[in-house]
Amino acid sequence: MVLGSEPYTSDRPPLTLGLIMATESARSFRHQESRHRTNSSATEVVGYSKFWTTTIAVLLVTLLSVSSCFSEESRAKAQLPRTVCQQLWSPVELIDTRESKLNVIISAKGRLALDNDIRFLHGDQEISSFHFDLYPVSLLALQDGNIASLWNTGGAYYRLIVFSYERGSIKQVLNESSKFYPEFVYSSSSVVTGCQRIVIAKTSWQRTRPDGESEEIAASANLYTWDEKTRKYCERKGVPWQDRLKEK
Repeated sequence: MVLGSEPYTSDRPPLTLGLIMATESARSFRHQESRHRTNSSATEVVGYSKFWTTTIAVLLVTLLSVSSCFSEESRAKAQLPRTVCQQLWSPVELIDTRESKLNVIISAKGRLALDNDIRFLHGDQEISSFHFDLYPVSLLALQDGNIASLWNTGGAYYRLIVFSYERGSIKQVLNESSKFYPEFVYSSSSVVTGCQRIVIAKTSWQRTRPDGESEEIAASANLYTWDEKTRKYCERKGVPWQDRLKEK
């Protein structure tokens, strides 16, 4: 049907034709509106996608920056020395001085427990330091005026390293290894007047216990006694283990 100046020639009643035209017009309007809404929704979806993409990217960059800062801080802290053992020590030469005590510190330099320094401080001044690739166990100020440091090799052996103070310097005066803990004994009942000895087991043998398990028993030892005149340890080798506490 063409609308214009031509006379009406349809075989349908005018009311019916008007309803059809109105229905088609409404359907066309709804279709156009639907397309507009679809386009608007698509535009909004694209907009939201761009917004969230940008937001997520910014968050990722921020998180990476924060993580990098924490990583740098953690690495910096890991490189700082941390105290593992600490002991005050009063060498004989410093007993009558104003600052009679030395501060002895074993500090780990890195993450590995084998990377350790032992430092000797007189007040705020560092006198000396030594580096050892050993596991620190303990520090002990000895009655003979020296200081002992006990280490583990990372296996079945212990290492005893004794230091002495002489004329403002630190010296190693004993360095011995053993499968057993060292013993520190006195030749009399008085800790003050008695002469201290260091006992280090040197030989051993295997014994089977009643439960079937084997254990290692010390068989002989080396004895070390400090001589103040020579500033050295006197050594007695191969002493039977059962005789190590006998005075001589």
